[in-house]
Amino acid sequence: MISKIKKSVLKNRSKIRKNENSRPIVLVSRSNRNLIAQIIDFESNKTLFTFNTNKLSSITKSQKSQEAASNVANYLSTKKIDSVIFNRNGYRYHGRIKAFAETLREKGINI
Repeated sequence: MISKIKKSVLKNRSKIRKNENSRPIVLVSRSNRNLIAQIIDFESNKTLFTFNTNKLSSITKSQKSQEAASNVANYLSTKKIDSVIFNRNGYRYHGRIKAFAETLREKGINI
């Protein structure tokens, strides 16, 4: 079963386990058209916030990811969280994932 999981996913999971601290995890997954972002509390293993770009229309995919990042950043700022662990879920740091991460940084969230 482990052989079917990408090496990059396993590498990222091991880094998260090493950094076991009170910072929440921002997990990003994408499909061909949409992006889903979740904020997960590492200590209690509960999802705090989820944003899906399904309802956004007539904008490009990169703009959808930037909108998702700004919504996630707004939620984090209301909870007074300024530092998170970014889990890109095995996707390369390119395109929509990069746009998401850079928008989070622009909004003042430390990754």
